[in-house]
Order: sequence, then structure tokens, then C-alpha cells
Amino acid sequence: MSHPVDVHVGQRLRQCREHRGLTQKQVADQVGLAFQQLQKYENASNRVSASVMWQLAKVLSVAPGYFFEDYVESGRNVEELVSDGRGGGRQTIDLNRQFGSIGDEDVRRRLVALIGTIADAGY
Repeated sequence: MSHPVDVHVGQRLRQCREHRGLTQKQVADQVGLAFQQLQKYENASNRVSASVMWQLAKVLSVAPGYFFEDYVESGRNVEELVSDGRGGGRQTIDLNRQFGSIGDEDVRRRLVALIGTIADAGY
């Protein structure tokens, strides 16, 4: 039996692929998989590894966290699971999504440095 997280990830993968009007073969070819393997990911009969998830996110133009959005476990959604106890769950997801859409690696690196400086200052 498939784990509920794997089912959710597979559903989100299918949803995103279909929303973009792509076939399983088109996505699988871009990631270097057989379309049958992508089909198994979408059906949750196989788990998606982190590296494949990263590649799928790039191909589908989403942040890797997209695959976990709206997942609820034991009454806690993913926002609560990623929260650091200061209520930053939704903000963390939003930041991750927006950060992933920045194409310039130098800009991303500078943003990480800026956030580190702000955090170190205790804000």
C-alpha cells in the first residue's frame, strides 16, 4: 500500500503536468525517464526520489515544495509541519515558491545573504 505522502505527491505531479498541457512522455523525456516510470510516480506505486523531484520541479516550473502543498497529516497541514514555531509555515512556503521562480542564480545568492544578515541582526 502506498504512503499517503506518495499519493499526494503523485496527484500534485499529475495535476501540474496536465495543467501545463504536457503528456507523461513529454515530461519523462525531459527528465530522462521512461513514461511508464512517470506513470508509476503519478499513481504512487513508486516513490519519487529527491533528485527526480528536483528535476520534475524544474521541468514543470514549480518549486519542489509545490508537490507537498495542501497535504494534511494528523490534522496538521504542510504549513504547520514546516513552521519553526513562530508561525512562519505559510510564509516559508510562499517564500520558497517565489524564490524558486527567480531565474538569476546571482540574485538568489544575494537574497540568501541578505536574509542571513537580517536573521543574524535578530529581527
